[in-house]
Amino acid sequence: MIKKTIFVMFVLALLLPGYSLLAQPKIGVVDFQEALQSVNDGKEVKRKLESLAKKKKEELENQQKELQTLKDELEKQAPLMKDDVKRKKAMEFQEKLATFQEAYLASQKELAAKESELGKPIIAKMVKIAEEIAKERGYDLILEKGGVVYAQSDMNLTDELIKRYNTKK
Repeated sequence: MIKKTIFVMFVLALLLPGYSLLAQPKIGVVDFQEALQSVNDGKEVKRKLESLAKKKKEELENQQKELQTLKDELEKQAPLMKDDVKRKKAMEFQEKLATFQEAYLASQKELAAKESELGKPIIAKMVKIAEEIAKERGYDLILEKGGVVYAQSDMNLTDELIKRYNTKK
């Protein structure tokens, strides 16, 4: 009886790994960054962000020119200035420099916030479309390509996602 039980367990142990190989999950990969840059809404977001970045850059360049002018003026006139006037001008320059640095950081934060604000609805729509594709094609798992080292090309669903996104309204 014990020998028979051991034999049955041995046979099952041999068969079960083969069975689990038959039931492997179907996995797909989507490059959301590529999709975001390729869909029509993503291209529009990119244009808006580039326009905003250009405006911010112009504002910062104007402040930078003012700083450079003030610095040049300070360096030129420093030998002729009294110590208290020199200190006052140096403090004025430092204050404007700090204001410029704050403006630079604020513009970077604003651009990042705007990118997030404009991109979130697009990503949300892409996730829904990826879920639809997964259900239709029987995928068990869809991964973001950024976290995947290698995937076979037939696992990449990015092109289909882009196509479906652009046709849905």
